[in-house]
Amino acid sequence: MVSPRAIYISIAIGLVLIIVVAFISYVAITTSKSTEELRSQVSKSIESLREDIQSLREELSKLTDLLRSQELKVASISKNLSSRLINIENQLNSSMWVLEDLASAITELRLNVTELSKSLSTLRQLSLGFPVMLVDALNRTVVIDHEPMRIVSCAPSITETLFAIGASNKVVGVDKFSNYPPEVVELVNQGKIAVIGGFADLDVEKIVELSPDLVILTRGVQDRYVPKFEELGLTVLVVTEESYSHVLSSILMIGRAVGNYREAAELISDIAQEVNNIRRAVANLPRPKVLVIVWPEPIFVAGARTWLNELIYFAGGENVFNDTKAPYPIVSAEEILIRRPEVILVTMTELFSSEEDFIEWVKEKNLDTLPAIESGRFYIVTDIYNDILVRPGPRVVDALKLLAKVLHPELYGISVNEIPHILNPDTFRIGD
Repeated sequence: MVSPRAIYISIAIGLVLIIVVAFISYVAITTSKSTEELRSQVSKSIESLREDIQSLREELSKLTDLLRSQELKVASISKNLSSRLINIENQLNSSMWVLEDLASAITELRLNVTELSKSLSTLRQLSLGFPVMLVDALNRTVVIDHEPMRIVSCAPSITETLFAIGASNKVVGVDKFSNYPPEVVELVNQGKIAVIGGFADLDVEKIVELSPDLVILTRGVQDRYVPKFEELGLTVLVVTEESYSHVLSSILMIGRAVGNYREAAELISDIAQEVNNIRRAVANLPRPKVLVIVWPEPIFVAGARTWLNELIYFAGGENVFNDTKAPYPIVSAEEILIRRPEVILVTMTELFSSEEDFIEWVKEKNLDTLPAIESGRFYIVTDIYNDILVRPGPRVVDALKLLAKVLHPELYGISVNEIPHILNPDTFRIGD
């Protein structure tokens, strides 16, 4: 029989167990609820973070697109500005060239007006008669008593001028380089005109034998002959043809000296009109950089203050050696490489009889990377075309037409590829 105490103990233990189980159940239930709530909160937090991340991604994407858009706009604006700057520079350059052209033209006009004023004064006083008094290129006062009928020309350009103004019947002697117009050569061959030596080595005795009443020299290397001719009692006139304005003035002076002033005035009027037409046509075009080689060994080039430098400018080009002190300096291949000419003209040489000869010389000098060589814009000027370029004289219009057609072929309806590397009347026409 179980004792009451045992029953009480058993009941107490049972109650304790029930309480413990109930507590454990409560804790379990409470813990379960807390875990669920925690899970729910964590889940919500994660979802919220995901939404925030997605939102940030979207914002970042928008910012990236905006930056790209702004970058493109900036690039476009930069390109626009660069283009406008280039246009402005071109316009400024063009304006500068035009202003320089105008300044040059005004200077020439003033010189011509001064010369014409003097000539008109002379005309009024002497009615184009003789004697005539002139101040020549050496600032000498030259008095010509009567109309010359036996003239000796000591330079090709002077000979061309005399024939161009209709004084060919008065010429009795020319230098050995006078070969234009063709009539000169014919008269020499017929013995009607004598050859009086070279340009720099005149035959004084031969000139004296011709009994000239006027000897015309050009300023420079021929100056040394003036005292000798004066000592011999010859009438000597010295002209200068170093520039375009000098050419016009010299034509007028020669015309007045030989009694063909009206013809000379008409000639320079025609020349001035043609030259101005060409200058206007090229005034607003880009000016290619031009190198003129006048001798290859050593390399002589046309520099500043030369006839060729002025011709290049008038024809719409820019001489790469237009800043030199010497008119025809000797330069190195390295200097040419630095200047990077876009067009090369070779004159006054017989050393290059073909394109291949010139290319071989170019390679020897390591000049084959020049823009002019790579683009094929190199030209060897021969025969009559060489003469019109290097002789300052009445054929200046032909010289400018040749240069303008080479430098700006588009003006004449041709392409660069249609221009041959050897330029002479047989290969290339300048009158079309």
